[in-house]
Amino acid sequence: MAKRHGKLICAAIIGAAVGCGLAYLNKCKKEESWDDDFDDFQDELDDDFDEEEVTASREYVTIPKEAAETVKDAAKNVKNAAVDAAKDITDAAADAVENAKDTLEDTAEDIKDGAKDAAQAVADAVSETVDRVKENVNKNK
Repeated sequence: MAKRHGKLICAAIIGAAVGCGLAYLNKCKKEESWDDDFDDFQDELDDDFDEEEVTASREYVTIPKEAAETVKDAAKNVKNAAVDAAKDITDAAADAVENAKDTLEDTAEDIKDGAKDAAQAVADAVSETVDRVKENVNKNK
């Protein structure tokens, strides 16, 4: 029963939306406001800009040679600064790799020593257990 009511409500909502859309289109068609929305503004723009005014007001600037040399020098300085920064970054990365290598070697050595100690402790425990078992076997004979 609830499904039937749900479908009915859904159909009513869709019908209302379609009806509103059609009513809006009819209203817009009657008013014919579409012509006002698409005015041709080209005429107004032509009045504002004449070709003669634009070309007459344009001037060219001559760049002096000193300015060109200054730009070249600035470019060289930027290049040198970038090369120096790249070298510094490379050196810092190499140092970081070396430090990481040393740390890993130290850690590996610590783990190796710990494993040797653990193996020795196990060997001692096994030896002690074997001795106790032998003692118990000898006592029970």
